[in-house]
Amino acid sequence: MNTSNEIKNSFKVKSQCTELHHITSLESLIEKSNDGTLNSHTSIIGGGYNIIPRSFIDGIVIKSDLKTIEITLDTKDYILIKAGSGVVWDDFVGFTVMQGYLGLENLSLIPGSVGAAPVQNIGAYGVEASTFIHTVHCFNLDTGTFLDLTNEQCALGYRSSIFKSRPELFITHVTFRLCKSNLLVKELANSAHYNKLEFLKDSARLIQLSFKSINLKLLPKPKIKFSFNCVRDILKLCIIPARIKRKLVIYIRTRTLHSPDKIGNCGCFFKCPILPSASFRTLKDIYPDVEWFEHDSNSVKISACWLMKNTNWSGKTFNNVRIESKRPVVLMNAGDATGEDVLHVMDKIQQDVKNKFNISLEAEIVVL
Repeated sequence: MNTSNEIKNSFKVKSQCTELHHITSLESLIEKSNDGTLNSHTSIIGGGYNIIPRSFIDGIVIKSDLKTIEITLDTKDYILIKAGSGVVWDDFVGFTVMQGYLGLENLSLIPGSVGAAPVQNIGAYGVEASTFIHTVHCFNLDTGTFLDLTNEQCALGYRSSIFKSRPELFITHVTFRLCKSNLLVKELANSAHYNKLEFLKDSARLIQLSFKSINLKLLPKPKIKFSFNCVRDILKLCIIPARIKRKLVIYIRTRTLHSPDKIGNCGCFFKCPILPSASFRTLKDIYPDVEWFEHDSNSVKISACWLMKNTNWSGKTFNNVRIESKRPVVLMNAGDATGEDVLHVMDKIQQDVKNKFNISLEAEIVVL
């Protein structure tokens, strides 16, 4: 394999392309555009954490190595911070938290790059990047021009954005609006005023959740164990410092998720399907134990894990792809799986879920 054209990815499937270009500056981007190298048929990759590439990609692939971070506006209450799309996402989150800029701490340790954050509208523990994305700076590969998209123009939704339907847009930088006070973070997320009474309520809630999260086991010997069931609720409380939230999230993720350094995977492979309330009620009548989450007043999310468990995919190994038993939305490379092997397993899982529940299970990953 020509390693200079190798597509590195977290699932550890072998893949290469005709040409791979690393974009290290805006000048190099313009140069490659002017000489006709780039267009909407050019494939774009970030850190390689959310892709399944085929064994060979007959075409040009570009990867961002734009890694600057700068403050573009600094006010009493908030800042605008602009990061290159090639910056490692968790490095960026760590930098903002250490500087005292708040909002992204729940998104700690999510693999990937800054440029991938708006594409997937990444989210965790009740927070989505869309709350804090201010502007996405792009380069149109077809026209060779730069453009800036506002938060609204990006059409950021549940693991979706305009960028999934606009392959000609190469993200160069992302500007985030981050707060200097936890109270402002809560106001921004909830569009509601946060006062002293709410602060006291959060204090009481923290005490309640802390006791609820601690399990004392006496046999075979006394042991205190922390439960993760209340973590999402605890992380919502603005009285907890951002640095503590970040440490808690990192602690949980390192103990509950598989590191791609040890075993190839893309994290959550499938989205939770969203059903209209009427369709959900029909489903629940047939399957009373269905697992679901609130989405909005007219729809709910159905647990993708529950769907896969109930189509007998949990813990199965097929085509060198292993499905985790407890969290079957996590697919792993059990050997020398190829990109085609993974996509074949994906198709079979989607077909089984569709046949049994008449629900379309959509992949989070991007197929190259």
